[in-house]
Amino acid sequence: MSKSGAAGKQRGFTVFEALIVIAIMAVLLGVAAPNLRTFVSDARVSGAATDLISDIYVARSAATKLQCDVQIISEPTGSASWAGGWKVSYMAEDPAGGDLGCAATGGDEVVLKRRDPHGGDVVIAGPEGAVVFGYDGRQVGAERNWEIQAPNANDKVHMRCVEISPAGKPREQKDVDYNNGNGC
Repeated sequence: MSKSGAAGKQRGFTVFEALIVIAIMAVLLGVAAPNLRTFVSDARVSGAATDLISDIYVARSAATKLQCDVQIISEPTGSASWAGGWKVSYMAEDPAGGDLGCAATGGDEVVLKRRDPHGGDVVIAGPEGAVVFGYDGRQVGAERNWEIQAPNANDKVHMRCVEISPAGKPREQKDVDYNNGNGC
């Protein structure tokens, strides 16, 4: 009896073919891994800058809505390293009594927003002390700047700089020459 079709032909891969495919995938992964690390570090730095700008807008908006000074300050309170997180807050006259109006002096602190630390892979250097926004949303005092970078990454991660104009508007700049020593 004869068999119809191709006699004795088998379907599938041989072990040798599977090993060749695995070797090619390993080479491609080895080439892509450093670029993936750079991408992740760059995304973390960019995310930290976006978080900071978002919270600056929260502070400005709250200052105009409440018609009082609202601050954004690093935690632990007042340090120049903002990698430990920060908070947006203002001083209220009597939060226990239900009056959440702003206090001219003294009062109890009301925290509007708290940002958790970004971890050791992102360094955020910024101003010592509070950055204060007045009732009109403008920054009180001199311009403030932050530098955000990934210290453990390779040389291809862009540092981000965030600055606040005297009008209170934040602006992000991206370092284009990959040299963190000269700023953005």
